[in-house]
Amino acid sequence: MNQIVRLAVPMLGAILLSGCAGTSDKLADQTCVMMPGEPVFSDSRSAEFDGRTVRFCCASCARKWDKKSDAEKRQLIADCDDYLGN
Repeated sequence: MNQIVRLAVPMLGAILLSGCAGTSDKLADQTCVMMPGEPVFSDSRSAEFDGRTVRFCCASCARKWDKKSDAEKRQLIADCDDYLGN
């Protein structure tokens, strides 16, 4: 059992961290831009910004995004990329 856990945890981490690449739309497919690490799904709320689609884990995050300035939105995207190691 321990061996399965030791293999599964790094694999899960690699799957979660593989997605937030700079120019691709992977950010939208992996994590909430407002709360990096929170999963998003194909039917999650989304927004277009600077040619990218960003998704949100909940309606609250979408409302908070709408209140941000363009500079703050760019910083949130950069922070998400940094969080995921890109």
